[in-house]
Amino acid sequence: KRVKNYKKTLKRTLPNIHVTIEIKKELWNAITKVDKKLHNVQIESIPYNDLSVATILSNELGYKVYIVHRLDLETTGILLFAKHSKAAQNICQQFRERSINKYYLAEVSGHITLESLSKCKNVSILTSNNNDNIVGIISAPICKDYDNLPKQKIDFEQGKRSETLFTIISHHTIGSIQSTIVMLKPITGRSHQLRVHMKHIGHSIINDRFYSNLFHSSILPSNLLYSNKLNNNDNEEWKYLLKLHAFQLDLKHPKSNKSLNIIAKCTLP
Repeated sequence: KRVKNYKKTLKRTLPNIHVTIEIKKELWNAITKVDKKLHNVQIESIPYNDLSVATILSNELGYKVYIVHRLDLETTGILLFAKHSKAAQNICQQFRERSINKYYLAEVSGHITLESLSKCKNVSILTSNNNDNIVGIISAPICKDYDNLPKQKIDFEQGKRSETLFTIISHHTIGSIQSTIVMLKPITGRSHQLRVHMKHIGHSIINDRFYSNLFHSSILPSNLLYSNKLNNNDNEEWKYLLKLHAFQLDLKHPKSNKSLNIIAKCTLP
């Protein structure tokens, strides 16, 4: 009943957006997972407002929740909330110790190949089978771009150590547009890290309003597509959902210490 009321609240406050949010109850009594399939819903705000997921969730569940895994505004996928402060402290400690594994799916512009990666000085190839199943690490320090906040940028003097593990899943061509499905695992946790690193190697995430000029309906994830006209003119230009999806979290349950594999499904072509 609370889940249904939660969805009704979101539909009422965001009438033009398709709402498909699930609250998973099989995570015992310490944490709640929300599958975020909206590109412009705030997770939390200071002060909290009616459109904040944290506020709506707290109101509908009847108690305060603590955000322990957040996403950029446009990113879809797993949000994780602790149901009490001790659980939040435990999970935050796991994040600080980097014992939690996070996995994202992204669709990026162009075909990522060994040739394109050979032009990047900050990429180390771990394994490859020609241009299929390439696994590598991007190592490029990131800091705030103070002239263009909230953007971040690569800075080898002022930036903090930033590393991203990537695995090539598949290559695709739609008309004249080439793209690559890639799995990304942030080793460090800098703001906008995945988006900045993909831009750095010349393959920006599709529909990234900060770091890419490529906007189209593309492939991933087709069931999460959101579109809206870029302006009020009568034209065929459309703005689409950022192709970045947080699909898996691996962590220890804060109470039982059991291994948890939390997944927000995303259909690949």
